[in-house]
Order: sequence, then C-alpha cells, then structure tokens
Amino acid sequence: SLERPIELGTLANHCFNHTPQLFTLAFDVSEPLGEYLVAAAVYKRDPESIINQTLITIHRTPNDWGGNVAVNTAVRALTVIASLPDEHQDARIAMIMQTKTPVARNLDYGGGLLHVLKAFHRGRQTQHYSNDVHWGFERYLGIL
Repeated sequence: SLERPIELGTLANHCFNHTPQLFTLAFDVSEPLGEYLVAAAVYKRDPESIINQTLITIHRTPNDWGGNVAVNTAVRALTVIASLPDEHQDARIAMIMQTKTPVARNLDYGGGLLHVLKAFHRGRQTQHYSNDVHWGFERYLGIL
C-alpha cells in the first residue's frame, strides 16, 4: 500500500513525459478522457517537457496519411494545454508558438510553431524545394 495517494495530475505528467504515445492512446479511448489527462498533466505544473515532446511529435511524424492521427492528437493536446485558464496560460501559449528548443538535431531554428513555419516558408523561397518542405509548410500552416 502507498503511504500517500498519488495525485492524478502528477501521474499523468510523469506518464506523458516518459511515454508521449499515451496522448494518442488516451484520445483513442475517449477524446474527453484524453483532454482531461492532458489538462491534469499540465495544470499548475511546468508544461515545458510535455509541450516540447508534443512539438517533436508533430515535427518528426511523416507527412502521410498514417501520420495524420499522431499529428491530430498532438494538436488536440496543444489546444488543451493552451486553453487551460490559469495564471500561466499566456506563458504556455508563448512556449507553444515560440519555444527555441529544437525539435530535431542540427536545426538552426526553434521548435515553436511560428519558428518552424517560418523555416519552412524560407525553404519555399528557393525555386527547387522538396516535397517535405511543401508538406511541412502545409502542415504547420494548417495547425495555426
């Protein structure tokens, strides 16, 4: 038996930090359950690692039909994180949009939605750019 009960938010935060795929599993079981667990994981806690893991998931997921589920789940999680009404809401939104933590190795831009979108936009300025740049730009534009 436990000496003291574990609070749901602490447990959800720990689980999501170590297993980001739990976002997808929770949302597959029940969208309201997934939203509740995401909210519990970040409410009145430091959301930086969960936000960064979610942004990494968006960036690393392939731009194909199979990746849509993971990206849609990540976007729903970010929406919940951004919409929690407390004194840290503005900071969470700023972190989602402008974090400088890179989402992949060897990138010279941050992982925030605005930073990545700007990088993809710059990549489209050349006459010859890959489909990855095109689809990445479309993905991030759709998320915003």
